[in-house]
Formats: sequence, structure tokens, C-alpha cells
Amino acid sequence: MSFSLKLMSIEQDALSIPENTEGYDAEITLGSRELANICKQMNEFSDTIKLDVAVNSVSFSTQGDLGFGEIVLKNRPPTSETDCGVSVKVRRSMKQSYATKYLLMFSKSSCLSDIVTLGLCHNRPIEVKYDVKDVVGDADSPHAQVLGELKFYLAPKVDDSMEADM
Repeated sequence: MSFSLKLMSIEQDALSIPENTEGYDAEITLGSRELANICKQMNEFSDTIKLDVAVNSVSFSTQGDLGFGEIVLKNRPPTSETDCGVSVKVRRSMKQSYATKYLLMFSKSSCLSDIVTLGLCHNRPIEVKYDVKDVVGDADSPHAQVLGELKFYLAPKVDDSMEADM
């Protein structure tokens, strides 16, 4: 038996994440399972999640053939061991849309960390960051060792009306 494979030459564009030296316009910290639930619920309606970040709150919304869905999170301290609370730090209000499919994939990393941080800048990729801790002992212990961090980046969707404004 013999096999032969034809080689393909695929040209790729080099992609890089622009360096963020000025910090984020908005930084949202919430429970990773809460983000996973939001992404699952929004996925039922549409392939796009719109984030509307304002002072002390963030709105996740979507609209599709089945209807409209919106979840608003406001600053709140942790209420229990399982609730991590929500922290919304905003230097600049903004609205950006992202592909639900990829945010849903990123949210599957919720098993690695209890908390996720979303870093947003106007017209730049969103950063979804999980701090991975050593779970040999108690992961919530102040002595839990941070092993590293897992970061995902996703470019915002460009709307035709947004292109006309540029």
C-alpha cells in the first residue's frame, strides 16, 4: 500500500497584537463561570455579542431572529465564596461587538480560574485573561500560587456603518 500527498503552499499574513502601553479604556473583572453562562445564553440568540461599557456597568446584549437578549452587570462586591463579584473600571465608555462563537470557546477556560478579566480598548482586540492558580491546596487561599495566566485576544467585529464613519 502506498500514499501520496500533494503539498499546499498557503500564504499567511503575519498577525500581531498591538502593544498596549497606555492601559485599557475599560477593565471588567467577574466570575469566569458567570461569563461562560452569559456567552451560552447569548449564543442562543445571535452570533454577535455587543458589549456596552459605561461608568460602573457593562451590558452584554444580542439580537437575532429569535429575539433580543441583554444582561447588565454593575459593580458589586463578592457575596459568597462562589460569587466573585463584579468590578467595572472605566476610563472611556464604549460599545464594541464580538463573535459569540469565539467568546464561547474562550469561556470554556473557566475551569482553570474562578475569575476572568476583560480588557477593552476602542477599536482594538479584547483581552480575555484567566489567572491560573495552583489547586493542590485551596485555590482561594491567599497562599495559592499563581502558575501563570492564559490570555485570549479577539478583534471586534467591524460593522458596515462603522466603516462608513472611518
